[in-house]
Amino acid sequence: MKLPGFIGPAYKGSSPLADPEDLINWYCEAVDSPGATNKMVYLPTPGLEERISVNKAPIRALYQLPAAMTSSERGFFVAGNGFYEFFADFSVTFRGTLSGVGANPATISYNGDGGGQLLITSDDQADVYDLATDVLTNVSGLSAFQGSMLNGYGLALDQVTSTLFLSDLLDLSTWDPTQSAQRSIAPDPWKAMIVLYPRIYLFGSQTAEVWYDAGAFPFPFEPVQGILIQEGIGAPFSLEMANNAIYWLTQSANGNAQIVRTSGYRTEVVSTSAVADAIGSYARIDDAVAWTYQIDGHEFYLLNFPSAGVTWAYDTTLPPEVGWHKRGTWISETAEFQALRPQYHAFVFGAHLVGDRETGTIYEMKNTYGQDVDSREIRRVRRTPLLSAEQQWIFFKQLQVFLQPGVGTTTGQGQNPKITLRMSDDGGFTWGNLHTIEVGREGQRQVRAIWRRLGRSRNRVFELSVSDPVPWRLIDAYLDTAVQQALAS
Repeated sequence: MKLPGFIGPAYKGSSPLADPEDLINWYCEAVDSPGATNKMVYLPTPGLEERISVNKAPIRALYQLPAAMTSSERGFFVAGNGFYEFFADFSVTFRGTLSGVGANPATISYNGDGGGQLLITSDDQADVYDLATDVLTNVSGLSAFQGSMLNGYGLALDQVTSTLFLSDLLDLSTWDPTQSAQRSIAPDPWKAMIVLYPRIYLFGSQTAEVWYDAGAFPFPFEPVQGILIQEGIGAPFSLEMANNAIYWLTQSANGNAQIVRTSGYRTEVVSTSAVADAIGSYARIDDAVAWTYQIDGHEFYLLNFPSAGVTWAYDTTLPPEVGWHKRGTWISETAEFQALRPQYHAFVFGAHLVGDRETGTIYEMKNTYGQDVDSREIRRVRRTPLLSAEQQWIFFKQLQVFLQPGVGTTTGQGQNPKITLRMSDDGGFTWGNLHTIEVGREGQRQVRAIWRRLGRSRNRVFELSVSDPVPWRLIDAYLDTAVQQALAS
């Protein structure tokens, strides 16, 4: 029979005996064909190869300037307090020193071909980069925690005074201090900002409001009347867009630790109870940073919790109940996962590039790459649902994992890929020995992954793990079991 719920999300319930599932560095893909072997399979998360490294650290922003009629595509990044441009061959040119540097991410915004300028915010300071002259200039007197652009106007949010500042039209170097608005609709100060055209979303700690270009004079932007979103923000840099919606980590007067997305002017909760429980247990969440990317028909929202050492990822193309998984960098020296080091993304020159939140390194991210940062192995883990039959003994004769075999590498690690099984008989509190088997060298398509004589248990959990740099794809799992029926009294 099929192992119930083998292909599923990360869902560790408040009690392992309710649901101990975990999923790390794999994600679910729905199979739409009516003749498919299974309606859901696991695909491996992508690996990394180093492309750029500078002596300033860490990477704090990555930006892609699309090709225009009169210019080609360009790429920029912030590392420490340095502003850089990079090219298709991954060569780098230093473009200047930013006015501010701190631990927070920087932001980069473009005011369009009519303006030809970039606005860079860093540690409450603002700089403007002229794309025609390649000159970086400080914007004196402007406090800017985050920046953006709408309809040719530069936008800068001053988190300290809860003020939205507006540049002159198509001129990011000129900011009239009278062209500003302070929060008045609700008492909680603005903490973060994002633009989803044609609206500006401004988030306080408990609520959020929406502004638009009303064409008013002298300040053109006004709030959308009658709209006050009752979910504020718990981490200012958890704001990101994916699949035409805004995602963020909430905070409100009633609590926090949910992840929601916009649906018009309403919100939808996308975090499951297990995800919310996990986030709620972290000692600190305000330092969480989100990033997004789209590849092979999937669009992911990833949220790094650096203090907690965890990265949660949601496939926005799937329902929440199957779309969540974890990602992490495996530290073999301490036998533990840490939060992903990549934290910034840009699709530039045909490559998915990601920036390291700890070093000055930028990596190319690709499904065919088999290593993590610092050439570390990628460890992938699936922990199954609890197997129980009304607390009767279950005798496990055989477990078979249906995977794609024969994908070994031609040289190096992975020539003879292996998969490891360990088992828990108390619902995931303690674990037994490791049982490792080979799953087929390159071209060996008939190899089966089978473990036999697996003992008995009333509360069995299986955990599978792999680390070879091959394209692991899991389709299903099958059990051969017998249940000891209780004797009639």
